[in-house]
Amino acid sequence: MTDPVLKERLEKLIHEHGTMARVAQSIGVDVSYISYMLSGKREPSDEVAERLGLRRVVRYEPIGG
Repeated sequence: MTDPVLKERLEKLIHEHGTMARVAQSIGVDVSYISYMLSGKREPSDEVAERLGLRRVVRYEPIGG
């Protein structure tokens, strides 16, 4: 499942740049990486997240509660 903040950011960048390929080029990754992130098959590395203007935050919740 794609994180909603990540998906929103990617969709915004795609809208601004016009294509996934242009977004990929602007942050220095392959277009398939963008596609995998959008589909939830891959999470960005910390470096790529930073290039997207994001940072990874981990959250914990109690089990069964």
